[in-house]
Amino acid sequence: EGVMRDGETLTGAIELLQLNENNQLAFVWDILDPVGGGSVEALFFEGQLVLAEGDEVDWDGDGNLDAGFVVDSIGGLESLALTPNGTIYLTADIDTNGGGNLEALLEIGNPGFGINYCTANPNSTGLIGAMSVAGSPVAADNDITLTASNLPVGQFGIFVTSMTQGFMPNIGEGNLCLDGQIGRYQLPTQIQQVAPDGTFSLQIDTTFVPQGPGGVAIAPGEVWNFQGWHRDFVGGAPTSNFTAGSSFTVQ
Repeated sequence: EGVMRDGETLTGAIELLQLNENNQLAFVWDILDPVGGGSVEALFFEGQLVLAEGDEVDWDGDGNLDAGFVVDSIGGLESLALTPNGTIYLTADIDTNGGGNLEALLEIGNPGFGINYCTANPNSTGLIGAMSVAGSPVAADNDITLTASNLPVGQFGIFVTSMTQGFMPNIGEGNLCLDGQIGRYQLPTQIQQVAPDGTFSLQIDTTFVPQGPGGVAIAPGEVWNFQGWHRDFVGGAPTSNFTAGSSFTVQ
């Protein structure tokens, strides 16, 4: 309570929470309403805001949001489910464009497409660094954004990647979850500073992914693994830590 997630301030008590077998987390928590004052209920997935009261929904199932059909209230006890692939099922009351409120079951596709793997250690915030991948898994779209979250504000970080998963414990304060030809996003434009909400992000170029001393283009059918690596201080001494790993198959 009081911390920021995806630019929103959490307030009040957590209401719903589900963790799937891939260690992906979805939860409902109130956030401060900067427009109307007070608070509104909001759904988060892997630290990213997915849905909040007042948001429009796709009522007729055609893939487009329908004007006037908005979330009035997110459902009650035990009304949240999270599948292994990250699809969310949630009950909510919907204001049906002036036609009154109707109860609804919402299906929300995974806003990201990475599957978390590997165990991360807590950093100096007391939280475990999380990793998410959003955009399009189609290599030709060149639309993949990496986000590391739950990190110490103001520290610097980069993303590392490999086509091979691994586990090397006690690298600094964390665990390296990669092996083989490991690439680092370490150009000046790729080094990020952790924002006030505890995150840093990078949109990658799928035509040139660092690997070993050079780089390669991502090709359909390949499996890629990413991890966030950040500076930290523990007991006043400089060190580093890693987020969990995130893996996805390119189309």
